[in-house]
Amino acid sequence: MGESSGRDEARPTGLGLEDLTWEPVAAPRVRARQLLRPLLAVLGSLTLVLALGLLPATLVLGGTAQRAVEGWEEIDAELPPVVAKQRTVLLDRNGRKWGQLFTENRVATSLDEISPHVVDALLATEDRRFYDHGALDLRALARAVVNNVAGADLQGASTLSQQLVENLRVLSATTDEQRGEAKAASLGGKLAELKLATELERTYTKDQILEAYLNAVYLGNGAYGVEAAARRYFSTSARELSADQAATLVAMLKSPAAYDPVDRPAASRQRRDVVMARMVAEGFLDRDTYQRLRARPTRLTESRPRSGCAASQFPYYCALLIEHVLSSPEFGRTREQRQDLLSGGGLVIRTALDPAATRAAEQAADAGFGRENRVAAAVAVMQPGSGQVVAVAQNRTFGAPDDAEDRSHTEVVYAGRRFQTGSTFKPLTLAAALEQGLGVRTAYDTPNGLYLDALDEPDGGFKNDDRSGHGVLDAYGATRNSTNTYFVQLLADVGVKQTASVARRLGLTGIPDDLSGREGALTLGAYESSPLELATAYATLAARGKRCDPVLVLSAKAVTTGEDLPVPDGDCHQAISSAVAIQASDVLQAPFDPGGTARAVRLAGGRPAAGKTGTTDDNAAVWFAGYTPQYAAAVWVGDPRGGQAHPLTGVWAHGYTHSVLYGGSGAGPVWRQTMEAVHEGLEPRWYPSVAGAAATLVNRTVPSVQGLATAQAATLLADAGFELRVRRRTAAADHLPADVVADQEPAAGATAGREQVVTLTLTDGSRTDLDLSGLDRNERSP
Repeated sequence: MGESSGRDEARPTGLGLEDLTWEPVAAPRVRARQLLRPLLAVLGSLTLVLALGLLPATLVLGGTAQRAVEGWEEIDAELPPVVAKQRTVLLDRNGRKWGQLFTENRVATSLDEISPHVVDALLATEDRRFYDHGALDLRALARAVVNNVAGADLQGASTLSQQLVENLRVLSATTDEQRGEAKAASLGGKLAELKLATELERTYTKDQILEAYLNAVYLGNGAYGVEAAARRYFSTSARELSADQAATLVAMLKSPAAYDPVDRPAASRQRRDVVMARMVAEGFLDRDTYQRLRARPTRLTESRPRSGCAASQFPYYCALLIEHVLSSPEFGRTREQRQDLLSGGGLVIRTALDPAATRAAEQAADAGFGRENRVAAAVAVMQPGSGQVVAVAQNRTFGAPDDAEDRSHTEVVYAGRRFQTGSTFKPLTLAAALEQGLGVRTAYDTPNGLYLDALDEPDGGFKNDDRSGHGVLDAYGATRNSTNTYFVQLLADVGVKQTASVARRLGLTGIPDDLSGREGALTLGAYESSPLELATAYATLAARGKRCDPVLVLSAKAVTTGEDLPVPDGDCHQAISSAVAIQASDVLQAPFDPGGTARAVRLAGGRPAAGKTGTTDDNAAVWFAGYTPQYAAAVWVGDPRGGQAHPLTGVWAHGYTHSVLYGGSGAGPVWRQTMEAVHEGLEPRWYPSVAGAAATLVNRTVPSVQGLATAQAATLLADAGFELRVRRRTAAADHLPADVVADQEPAAGATAGREQVVTLTLTDGSRTDLDLSGLDRNERSP
């Protein structure tokens, strides 16, 4: 016979894991008559047990079969919803694995992918007549009773179906009390288990039950199921397990701790030999093979799977991804449901991560500041027009700090944390001005110490960084030099609320929506945004006004079913007109010109780019954000302990100590190194002539449609010459019924170009899939 199975007939192939273990299972309620026959058989066995004094007389004495049937029906026979926890595998944009998440190390495997030796060892040891009996093996029960009375140490009476029920109940338990009930050896607990096993046998095939069992059982050292155990102990697959390896795993069913082959090799070997002896006795293994295998220990080749962000190749992207999934309703209605799906739902998630771009960003941050520096640098890189976040990096090692003095470790993702943006906000004021009809040649005198009646100013008025006036400047000159008082005057003419609205539309979602209209510091970056949000805003300009929310997940697939799951799509839409974006991009080349604040970080080969430096008050933080048509990146540099208390003075960066760090000298070199790496091999691209863009600026005032019915709002907007889109997500609005506009973007009263799309958020309960194509703007507009 060798090491092959001793059974003559071939086992049928399993019918798919999703048919049993991996989907919620709710056993249907069964009428008393349907269960009368198995119940009477059970009663017969219980009578035998009673006669031997093992169970209380009240179970069968003083009652009738009818009362027993009624009592049986009262037992809750509905299996709890169960989703066996499995690994979630993270792939990069090219389909290569870079991380995995799991709370239970399990790899779902079909029955025909499991070595016959495993099934032979399992049946021989646990349930030899599995394919011949139902939920209860009356012969085994009687034998167990006799042997227990006699004091012999032979196998118990629980069938594999009963054992699977216990495993499923344990897996679905959320409290220690529920887990205790699932493992209870009381009469009530065993009767409930038996009824559930009866339902299991009635609903599923033997192969489906066996397959589910082999995927559910715990086999020590964090390994759930035979596939995970094969990898953990032998660095092989369940398909390739030999007879002695299979026996070693099955030996642990009696006690994973007592027969752990890693920590208790002698006990494991002894129990393994017992399992192999049972295989010989049942005809699954020949005696010569048994003697040969018994003479040697089973060699372990351990493999310890690592889970979580710290174990991944790109831990900061991983941490950002987890928060992204937990915040996305596409992955579940509640945060708890999303957490369960992510940590144990058995997903394959293909992410937007570009390994080469991420490593380039990491190298740029490390080269600039090192990992022991008190100053941190965070980088976010995004693709314009798709929102795909290709890289997130920072000059830190992922993990909790060893002590208060450890600056090299953190689990905080700085790319997702908000800081004051400084002068990197100024281009958004420019975009708002262009949308209002103010041209790029709009000029102001730019004195130091400026007071304006329309805005609240700091003590001494609004000041320029060098504390001097710069004369009369247009948008090009003011952007080249980052002249504060130019942009303050531009803000006053455009309006604080209108500028804030444009900033939110472009992606700076943290800008408050309750501003008074006098906050002149808005244009100087006094409000906080994250590097990822700033990258989104600049990517919107790079994509000619098309905004996409950050996209970290490209696809998600369920392992067991192969089903594609819905994922966030970036919600891409035209946030501002392309004419505004093209003109802003032309102006944002100026900082790279001679004398500009970004002159030292021009991209190699004269590649055209747009960008802006940023330095907050008192050098609390510095920024650089910029883009080409292919990529946008934002870099923040600051002391994570707080920039006001720990300003960027006396900082070692880029090879020497700086008395004061600025956006161009601190964040700019990290941006340049990252961008040159991600553009390697790409042809330089730029935008159409700004003159042609200016000719398309035909601005209209956005009407108010809040509170209107959807169809009425659509007609009004079409008549005013605007495109329309409806968000898929709705919003709660007091006292408003369904199918009514709860919010609009841009806000009423704003001016926008001819390509502008007005986005409507409808009230909860509204239909968001309406076909509004009949309201053709081009036909209705003059």
